[in-house]
Amino acid sequence: MYFRSILFSLIGAVLARQHASHHSLLFNQLPLQDSETANTSSNALPSSTRADWMRVASSANLAISACPFAPYGTAVVNHTLSFSNSSQLGELICTGVNDNHQSGNPTLHGEMAAFGNCSGILTDPEEKYKLSAQEAREAWKSFSLYTTAEPCPMCASAIAWAGLKEVVYGTSIQRLIELGWPQIEIGSQEVFDRAWRLSSETQVVEDVLAEEMDQWFGWQFRDGECPDGCSRRNVPSFKYSRIELSQFGFSMSWLIDAAKTMVEMQAPWLGFPSFNCCRAPFSIVDTRSSVDGAMSASAGVDPKPPRQPKFPTHNSPRVWFLTSANSPVGISLARHLLDHGDYIVAGVPALEFEKNAEQSTHFRDFLDEVKEQETWSGRLRVVGLDVRIMGQCQSAIAEAVHSFGRIDILFCCTSETLIGTVEELSQTTRTHSLTRDQFETNFFGPVNVIKSILPTFRTKRNGHIVMLSNLSGHMGTPGMSIYCASQWAIEGYCDSLAYEVAPFNIKMTIIQPNMEIAVLTNRITAAPPMPAYAADQNPAPLFRDILAGMLDRLEGSDEPTTGDQLQSDTINTIYAPLTKGMKESLVAETVHAVAAIGGHDNPPARHIVGLEGTATVKEKLKTVSEELEDFVASSAAVDIDKHEDPNLQQNHQT
Repeated sequence: MYFRSILFSLIGAVLARQHASHHSLLFNQLPLQDSETANTSSNALPSSTRADWMRVASSANLAISACPFAPYGTAVVNHTLSFSNSSQLGELICTGVNDNHQSGNPTLHGEMAAFGNCSGILTDPEEKYKLSAQEAREAWKSFSLYTTAEPCPMCASAIAWAGLKEVVYGTSIQRLIELGWPQIEIGSQEVFDRAWRLSSETQVVEDVLAEEMDQWFGWQFRDGECPDGCSRRNVPSFKYSRIELSQFGFSMSWLIDAAKTMVEMQAPWLGFPSFNCCRAPFSIVDTRSSVDGAMSASAGVDPKPPRQPKFPTHNSPRVWFLTSANSPVGISLARHLLDHGDYIVAGVPALEFEKNAEQSTHFRDFLDEVKEQETWSGRLRVVGLDVRIMGQCQSAIAEAVHSFGRIDILFCCTSETLIGTVEELSQTTRTHSLTRDQFETNFFGPVNVIKSILPTFRTKRNGHIVMLSNLSGHMGTPGMSIYCASQWAIEGYCDSLAYEVAPFNIKMTIIQPNMEIAVLTNRITAAPPMPAYAADQNPAPLFRDILAGMLDRLEGSDEPTTGDQLQSDTINTIYAPLTKGMKESLVAETVHAVAAIGGHDNPPARHIVGLEGTATVKEKLKTVSEELEDFVASSAAVDIDKHEDPNLQQNHQT
């Protein structure tokens, strides 16, 4: 646990510097009190100063989400001159937010998180204060604690023991109860009044920006107004007793009776009937990054370096498990996550590592980069992992938990592409085996990893499974029938799994980038073509021909190229000849989506990456909807009314 406390301190230091710089211009404009006045009266500060610092406390919540469910934000401020030597009416020491949902620590309220963060900052020899433990304990007596809501009795007791100069809050405990929040109905002042023989008395400043702070707490249990940046949206309500099972394709009455016996629960990430809930949209990233990358790749030139999006902040480091960390997506994601402060267990398939020299070189370069970064090396663990072998999956998960204590997010990014029509893959015993191999890698492999990690997630009652698929999970592609089947299979598996594990607070998200992300960055296997499916015999736009033309343009040569191997009379396995820069550009947008969604409090069941992909899926759904309308009369014609069926009438009379 020592490394975790140190990391919380570092995060607090970063947040402190960010907020301090944000408010420096404001405070430089305010007149400064003398030392005596600043230390004697909590009411000596202007109300505008109180309001500004309260907003710093509330803005700390945005480190979790734009719509945090438990928005208990805290800011610890030094208003005295003797300690801060500041020309401002206050200096931010650190912030803290309620993180017991992610950490599993029921005591990690906003105030308690701030205590941990500030203690680390005050005593860190690399920070500006460099206090001893004794000096840090004394320093607390000079600080003011701003918090969006009145501290609970546990936090108020900690404040009293610390001897803080004052506690300033917005929403009162009584108001929280009125808004429907579970609370222990003991106010902070009562806790302080009952303190006996403590070295100092903490003053209470209440109702600072109370109405503004109330908005943070008014939407969770009531139909209150959403916080800024959020909107009330229909979010599914997982209430079995109210489910219209017909929407799942069931019509048997016994299912409805069985459903009524199940417990009620809420799982906003599932596709059940909806209720209104506040949700924040995920950050929209410029889709030109991946489009430019694809166009540059088609032209056979290195694209411009991909735009590096700003990742959303998180209150505590996340622990990721990546199934194919040596893939372009895995390498790029790992690099950004390490830079973001997260921990990574990188699964690397030894066989794939040996077969693809270029990809293994890129991964070795990444490992060298990790060694050069002093703060990265201790947060990366590489494990051997062949997802097709259940034993390796179980041992890799166990090693990850042993190394970092837990796993927060499983990212399944193992994939390979099989090219060939249904007939072409049915010609010989060897092509038959390609079909099985495709499912072993794309379906049974992720299933093995998920089955291995479920006991861990279920025990800690928290976890997020992120499955990297692509648009082929929405539509079939000629010449990729088996590949598309494997994607539909894993997505159907994940959809069903989401319902099963929802009671354990395990979330499931499918990420769907454009198809080239999976095809051009992983192994491609092509079955021998049949003359009947040649372009001059079959007008269907087979993916084999499209991909061969793209690969030819990549190499820009009239000589036999990688694309020619797709037309060979033998089975061939190839890798797209992409440079490191091309790969980085192709996966940049996908990496950002995964990093932003992974571990999110309220992630989507599916997320399509990029505007082009979204438009494609919308067009497919529109086509399906129009076809349903065309044949709705035929569908309804087969329904039998019991009053019209003589057999049903006879049974009813009997």
